[in-house]
Amino acid sequence: MRPLNTKRLCRNPGVYVTGLLFLSSISFTAGAQTIPRKQLVGISTGMQWTEGRGIRPAVTLSYEWKFTPHSSIETGLKYTNYSQIRYYAPNAPYGITSGGKDHYFTLPVLYKYSSRIVNIAAGPTLNLMTGRSFPEGWTPRPYQKEPRKLAIGYQFKVSKTFDLTERLVLEPEVSVFGSEYFKKPQGEVGVGFKYRF
Repeated sequence: MRPLNTKRLCRNPGVYVTGLLFLSSISFTAGAQTIPRKQLVGISTGMQWTEGRGIRPAVTLSYEWKFTPHSSIETGLKYTNYSQIRYYAPNAPYGITSGGKDHYFTLPVLYKYSSRIVNIAAGPTLNLMTGRSFPEGWTPRPYQKEPRKLAIGYQFKVSKTFDLTERLVLEPEVSVFGSEYFKKPQGEVGVGFKYRF
């Protein structure tokens, strides 16, 4: 067996550098595969119920950041609209049907606790009612707070996570929420799809 020529290796430091970079890339790749994916983006649809205004569809774009295996912060933007099905004309003794709409936006900031059995989330919301399209001179059914003014609210949500793939998640949910626009809480049942990255 021939002895190792250390003098020749010392003359080629590029061999050492190349070898170290190669080993570092292998260890970095192996470590990156074990890091859990802590961010999720998603979209959900549901049916929202509000007393006196019926059932309306809702759409939510969401973002979730997991800072421990069981805890995360969830936010996003929810949209729904309310049809004003009755207006009261100034000189009419009865209600008149029309198709005006109010557009309702909700921005939640929720703390979420996740477990194998169920997920629970709760926190404050910021709400805005806008886009009223009413016939001129007609009075819509009023809200508790004047539209186009920001309203504070809350949300409590229970959900269950199902992993469809390593990255794609199905999450049915039931939530109760309220804001200064409404006298009583609202309810919603929905289902969402989220993508881990």
